[in-house]
Amino acid sequence: MVGMRALALALLAPARVTGVKTAKFETSTRAAKGPKGFSMTSRIYVPYGPGDGYAFGMGAVEKTAWDEVEKYLYTVSEQGSVNVVDYADPTKPVVVKDFAIDLTGKKLTDVAICASKQMLFVAHGADDVVSDGRVRFYSAARREPSAKPAYLKEVTTGPLPDMISPNGECTMLAVANEGEGRYSSAGGLVDPPGSVSLVKDLTAAEPTVMNVPFTSLGSDEDLISKGVHLPLSKKAMEYWDEHSAVAGDLDFASARASYTPAMNLEPEYLGWALAGDKVFVGLQENSAIVTVDVPPAADWGATP
Repeated sequence: MVGMRALALALLAPARVTGVKTAKFETSTRAAKGPKGFSMTSRIYVPYGPGDGYAFGMGAVEKTAWDEVEKYLYTVSEQGSVNVVDYADPTKPVVVKDFAIDLTGKKLTDVAICASKQMLFVAHGADDVVSDGRVRFYSAARREPSAKPAYLKEVTTGPLPDMISPNGECTMLAVANEGEGRYSSAGGLVDPPGSVSLVKDLTAAEPTVMNVPFTSLGSDEDLISKGVHLPLSKKAMEYWDEHSAVAGDLDFASARASYTPAMNLEPEYLGWALAGDKVFVGLQENSAIVTVDVPPAADWGATP
């Protein structure tokens, strides 16, 4: 078990969260020196379906990933499709219909690529949103000889993997599991805690996954005192459930019984430190950033 320190907690060893802070930025100087003189080289419309289907409002390009080696751009749509755009000639991009990946019905959330190792990653949430999600591995599209993406394997992550990011050497993958909640009249509020999944042995038949929970970052009071915004704290949940004008229409009983502050923490974005030893995780709804210390792959042990 790792040691504790201020704003830190022991997690499923050996990874650990070392801090949660509200961010401060000064951008006026950089904005004054921003790039100027851009001109459009080309524009292309991407289908929302697998290689076909064009319409407004269909979420055709939710996220993108750029293969700087093969000059392909990957896009994921809200309709469950991964499309590939050929940018060999930047002035005349072309959608490669035969390279599309059909995942119709899946809630696709992100796409990432390791161009140097020709590996493509696609994340999607569970059908009910609140159960564990998945990251699918594919071989990347190739130009010579021509080859479309091919499915390799997949791993289980936490609920709603909202962003995936390989480290610089493409030896590990970090996944931000948003843990978004869902309310229904039948089951009330179900709100899984946010977390980060770390994946190693990416080329193995069964990569190793370490789930890093945020369940012990402190109490509601601890987090609020650090400037962390909690959209639905336990006291707020109690108010809405028992004392508000709409209390009779709400059912937070199950969520209150299983409540942890991590239910409010929703990782949506992350980035690796240059040295590859830390992952910085953006909690959008919380106006906060969490730092996760990443152990060397050799120190993970057989079971995280």
